[in-house]
Amino acid sequence: MEQIILRKSKKTDIYEVIARKPLSEAEKARLLYESRQKMEWDNQARERGARLEGILLVEKNMIKRNRPIDEIIEDTGLTLDEVEGLRNAE
Repeated sequence: MEQIILRKSKKTDIYEVIARKPLSEAEKARLLYESRQKMEWDNQARERGARLEGILLVEKNMIKRNRPIDEIIEDTGLTLDEVEGLRNAE
């Protein structure tokens, strides 16, 4: 594994390789750790997004069935403002 150093051309948006430098074992380990950490954060963000989509779908269905707001709040864990916001949006 090596580090590639790039320079942007002054006339265009094209980058050119100006140097290649081997990475130390510590640098390799750091890059590996950082890439794994980023992958974990990305996975967590996708899970949060999917969970929120599911909660909002349940909330929409409960609103369509005219369920009481306190029941919607209890079942979804959303706040009163969030429930009223979706209710007003429909």
